[in-house]
Amino acid sequence: PVLSFGASSLGQEFRPVDLGEALASVRVALDLGLDFIDTSPYYGRGMSECLLGVALRGVPRDRYLLGTKLGRY
Repeated sequence: PVLSFGASSLGQEFRPVDLGEALASVRVALDLGLDFIDTSPYYGRGMSECLLGVALRGVPRDRYLLGTKLGRY
């Protein structure tokens, strides 16, 4: 994919976010064709990955690609 959904916002990396809006944003991204999702255990100290798991519950695994990374300078 050329574009990805950046899930750092789910971890409230830049500002507080509404939980319902954060979870809904994942479904909206998928509905719009953004099927590559980028996250990291550093986003919100794991909150991004946890909430992403909640948001993707029930979504068929072949409907999205998941990218994560580990490491920090």
